[in-house]
Amino acid sequence: MRNTDGEPGLGDAFGIALRQHHEGRSSFEIVERDDGLIGVNDLAPYFADRADWPAIDQRAAPGITGRVLDLGCGAGRHAVPLSRDGFDVLGIDSSPGAVDVARERGTAALVGRADALPDDVGGFDTILVLGQNIGLMVRR
Repeated sequence: MRNTDGEPGLGDAFGIALRQHHEGRSSFEIVERDDGLIGVNDLAPYFADRADWPAIDQRAAPGITGRVLDLGCGAGRHAVPLSRDGFDVLGIDSSPGAVDVARERGTAALVGRADALPDDVGGFDTILVLGQNIGLMVRR
């Protein structure tokens, strides 16, 4: 959701937290999963360079080819470095604030959902569902 001034607002806590971190203010996220696990995470990894991706993401990287769709792109953890490496990347995230930050960091991104992509996004050679985003593929 957006406030009347166009800024991410109530209902976009993730986007607000990413914005704060992007602006140099320390921010954390609190995650509560359906299984009851509650965790507190620093947001710095959402801004990490490709060399600092987790090992599992590093192992997936050599398989990335062609046009790339990054589902749940957040601040562009994967999309931004891949864009810098010359890939044609489109990030999709349900958080308007996250999409704004990803764009500011240099990648194309749209507000959307994995199960309802925006019209006319075209085809992709690689679809990334990294960073614990596999849950995006679950219908509720």
